[in-house]
Amino acid sequence: MTHYPARVSIGCLAIVCMALFGIASADLQTIIDLPANTWYAVPNTRLDASPEAAPNYLSSSDFEKIRRGWFGAIMDGWSGGAYDTKRDRLVIWGGGDNDYWGNEIYAFDVASLAWHRQTDPSLEVGNCQQVNPDGTPNGRHTYGGLAYINHADRFFAAGGAWNCTNRGCGIRYTWTFDFVSKQWNNQNPSGTLPAPYCGYSSAYDPVGKKVYLGVPNSDGGFYSYDYDANRWTKLTNDDLYEYTMAVDTRRGLLVAVGQGSVYVYNIRANPVTHESWSSPFSGKVGMDYDPVADRMVAWSGGAVYALNLDTKTWTTHNASGAPTPNSNGTYGRWRYSPIVNAFISVNAVGQNVYFYKFTAGGGTDVQRNTLPAPSGRNFNLLVSPNPISRTAFMSLKAAAGPALRIHDLRGRPVADASRLSVGVYLVESVSGKHRTTQKIAVIQ
Repeated sequence: MTHYPARVSIGCLAIVCMALFGIASADLQTIIDLPANTWYAVPNTRLDASPEAAPNYLSSSDFEKIRRGWFGAIMDGWSGGAYDTKRDRLVIWGGGDNDYWGNEIYAFDVASLAWHRQTDPSLEVGNCQQVNPDGTPNGRHTYGGLAYINHADRFFAAGGAWNCTNRGCGIRYTWTFDFVSKQWNNQNPSGTLPAPYCGYSSAYDPVGKKVYLGVPNSDGGFYSYDYDANRWTKLTNDDLYEYTMAVDTRRGLLVAVGQGSVYVYNIRANPVTHESWSSPFSGKVGMDYDPVADRMVAWSGGAVYALNLDTKTWTTHNASGAPTPNSNGTYGRWRYSPIVNAFISVNAVGQNVYFYKFTAGGGTDVQRNTLPAPSGRNFNLLVSPNPISRTAFMSLKAAAGPALRIHDLRGRPVADASRLSVGVYLVESVSGKHRTTQKIAVIQ
């Protein structure tokens, strides 16, 4: 095996031309440079003020068809989100019950610090069924039932309360969404399906490549979903109502917090085991794993709490400038962003997007480090630092001279690498039969 190092700067290399420059993203750099234990509100990032928002996009008559309450229910209606680790963005989906009846998906892109609507809202919503006439899922309170399946590049949704007056809970379907084709798919999985109810919680394990789901009530339990096999498996009989889950990829632990309790599952054990730890919270918490600090970091208003997974103890971190929490829950709208090494927090459509910096320092490509290379154990690509300003060091370990290419997040090749603007890109390296990619962020 041979190492192929290269310093990437203004100009062209023999391998690839990567002149990394563009208009500086001052706010993104501000987030990266924040000191530890600091909040930052990104100016002009209210969803209801974005040109991507449905009220601005639809005609008044079309919007009236899906309004049935208020647009704010996308977040106010017991709704959550998931972090798309491939594209570095927080994905929001919500509404439901007798509130907002739209089912469009929104994503806040961390690199550009802007909202983008992923789908148009279905206007065929009057059937009071779990599936709209156009085949899309009915809008709903999503609670913690949303996840991003990284290895399959799919958005996952299960459970909730759909958008028909007093219809309530009882959703039975398992849905995934393909960001490339912009299509929803009713998975129709096999196995022991979760009991239909509201208040689900979920988390994706990138090592085991499964989604774990907490289901409430006496017939609920702790489940795993294998996307590749399209199969549900029931693991325990725990009652997990309105919890929030996150996976510690280092130890193989899944932490579920809510209702004044903390359950910690060893998802690497067979059978899965769990124990109860102390909790500073009640319900409706936002929580995610910070792999740099090696802590579970949680927030539901006020102070931020961090869980030491070795000592099983929580520490309190007070900081000024925290946003007003949503009284109907945080759930998955609090997520760790690897490229800025900070937590993104979205609380209401009429509130700016916030970031909380738990530890100082720049971003990391954490997802690449936790997943095996697509092909070849000794085939590895590293770009550092990342995010990139004007200069980066590229190191490639490969058996033969590599070919390097740059693509945007839609898979389109960059024709002129000397004109890369601020954003997120994929660097692809091919050596013989082996191929790997790394995500890079260009900040200035």
